[in-house]
Amino acid sequence: MTRTYATRYTLVALLISCAAHVQAMQQELPEHPRVGEYADRYDPPREYQPHVAAMLGGALGDALGRVTEFKKMLSTIFNNYPNGCCSFEDFTDYDWRGLPEALAAQHIAPYTDDTRMALVVAKALLSGVHRGRSRDEAMQSMACMLIDDMNKADGWAANYRAPGGACLRGITTVESRLQEKRPPRNWWLGGDSDAGGCGSVMRAHPLLFDADRATEWSLEHSKITHGHAMALAACAAMAWGTARARTVNPYQAAGDGQELTRQAAHEIVDAIIEGMTDTAYPYDRNTAEKIRDAHRLAQEARERLTPFDFNIYRALQDSGFRAFHKRVFDKFQGWQADDAVAAASYCWALFPTNIRSAVHISVHTPGDSDSIASMAGALAGALGGNIDQLHPALLAHLEERRVATHRSQNE
Repeated sequence: MTRTYATRYTLVALLISCAAHVQAMQQELPEHPRVGEYADRYDPPREYQPHVAAMLGGALGDALGRVTEFKKMLSTIFNNYPNGCCSFEDFTDYDWRGLPEALAAQHIAPYTDDTRMALVVAKALLSGVHRGRSRDEAMQSMACMLIDDMNKADGWAANYRAPGGACLRGITTVESRLQEKRPPRNWWLGGDSDAGGCGSVMRAHPLLFDADRATEWSLEHSKITHGHAMALAACAAMAWGTARARTVNPYQAAGDGQELTRQAAHEIVDAIIEGMTDTAYPYDRNTAEKIRDAHRLAQEARERLTPFDFNIYRALQDSGFRAFHKRVFDKFQGWQADDAVAAASYCWALFPTNIRSAVHISVHTPGDSDSIASMAGALAGALGGNIDQLHPALLAHLEERRVATHRSQNE
């Protein structure tokens, strides 16, 4: 007789477990927190909050940006959402169409392939680190898990998640190789050399190592589906940036009992984005230059936001700021990896620790809004880990805060 047991745990618990295992491995700690310990909590230990906030910020941006992604003009977005798309309550009836009934009936907003694949990366990392696997062994496991998830009804390749073509081609290639009698060496590297879309950089943030190792692993993880130099450079920059952000406590830098000033936060994020630019440069000069250009535009945007006291909701109602915003995102639409990481860096540079504002400005873009918002939300979450910004009432409408895993036991 076969009995199936389901262990359900939240995104919070998954990221805590990943972070704990990585930290234990790096510091040779003997104990790891168990997943179930934090299964229904939004108050993980302080050292794990940046990991959790990054994943939740990314998922939130992804789910909100899903409904604005294919709206090619900013005016179209505001015609559909007069006050902006600020929460899932702003969704129109049309936004709930084409979804699984279980989600649409309860107004549970799904995320796209971005977050679904990021979750697979996180779970593959947890599995690999726990078993002491090498990088290549972990990549093989990741590729197999991406194949398995692709073939699920609610997996990353489900139509309502709008999966990217390069991801589909890459994982399908890997799957077909595994069916050969003798799979080729490095069978898991399914990415074409001309695949430079944003499908790998959008899932690079859960690599929870130190910055240098996260960079190395991000390059290999990209090659599963995307082999173009711009995709590798973008992944390197994104992984390095989130890893570096997780190690910085901006509130500690402000001093005991002192409020973090906007200027101090901007100085911290400026230094990290410069590091992201330097990290991308060896792999693709053009990607590095785009990150640098976006960073320069963000510094100009800060001056334009000052009259609004950095209230992005008010600023986007202003015709002058909206014209500047349009100019930036007509330039960095986010469909390609280099533009996506540049656009996310721009949004993050404006709101280094404010997840909601970083997500909001990203959602209101005439390009690949969900990917930009997912990456910007992850970066803002990683720097400081301010989970308190994400009210449970908002997250309650986010698809599967709870992620199910199953195991079978024969009796």
